[in-house]
Amino acid sequence: MPEYLITLETKDNQIIKFTCRNQEDVITAAERQQIILPQQCKSGVCGFCTAMKIHGKYTLQDYNPAALGPEQIATGKSLLCRTYPEANLTIYTNYNYSDIKFGQIPTVICSVLETQMVTSDVLHVIVKQAADGTDLISANMLAGQYVHILPIDRSCHRAYSIANTPNWDGLLEFYIENRSDGTLSSRLKSTQAGEHLLIQGPYGNFVIKEHGLKPRWFVAGGTGLSPILGMLGQMAELGEPHPTRLFFGLRYPKQLFAKEILDKLKSRLPDFDFQLCLSHPEPSWNFYQGSVLAALETAFSNTVDTPDVYICGSNRLIDSVVALANKYGINNQGIIYERFE
Repeated sequence: MPEYLITLETKDNQIIKFTCRNQEDVITAAERQQIILPQQCKSGVCGFCTAMKIHGKYTLQDYNPAALGPEQIATGKSLLCRTYPEANLTIYTNYNYSDIKFGQIPTVICSVLETQMVTSDVLHVIVKQAADGTDLISANMLAGQYVHILPIDRSCHRAYSIANTPNWDGLLEFYIENRSDGTLSSRLKSTQAGEHLLIQGPYGNFVIKEHGLKPRWFVAGGTGLSPILGMLGQMAELGEPHPTRLFFGLRYPKQLFAKEILDKLKSRLPDFDFQLCLSHPEPSWNFYQGSVLAALETAFSNTVDTPDVYICGSNRLIDSVVALANKYGINNQGIIYERFE
């Protein structure tokens, strides 16, 4: 079986080399050799693992064009989770060496404690890993990270952000968009308490960055609220005094979830407030009537602060918020985001 040499160069000019087997994608090959490259969906959907340029022959297979358009492909970009080498490759990335993790990512068995539809399209899932087990994910994770959830038969997998804080009890909590065509979410909806799932992780760099006492503003769309709940919860547990704001974007009132958690966070955090932003206004809505971008622009125009901005949601939301933050003088070092698709 042929093997190809992969030479990966990071943004800060560090070099990593590993081999890739025939009919093996680059992300899987690296992970097999305990090199964990920045990634998320592993299915060519989110665009998180986009390489800036690749030299060498490869095929790009089974991906969502929304994650990588023809104009990007024309410049040499590719999704590493869907990149299958046919020769030795040199890959240039847009992340630093410090963003790469090394070591074995654990896969553990968890018991389902609860599955509940909290809105018509959001599923709340709580699972528990045996607290006396090795590789306790809930204790080793950082607030804001995600895991891959797999059924016991390993027939599919999806990445979901963790909504709770690190703990020694083995508890992991998720808010998951339930899609009618969702390969895994539809199965999770029918999962009963006591059944088992495989959890692999933790992954991700969407975590709190320590930049002194700078204000922290969070922007979420839909279930993009999940990792932000974990971050806010951790701030509350640590008693962090940073001025903190959340802008939570929704289309309709029926999509609102976790309001009681946000209310509790408001009482626990010393300087926290949140806006629930409805893009399709209704007379009965008692919160902000307008898009999350409109609410955010109003806030930017009425402050002299330059907060760190954390964003989680769709590509469209992230690109729009990044452009808006740049407009008000916030450089990309102060913008941290994770794409949900």
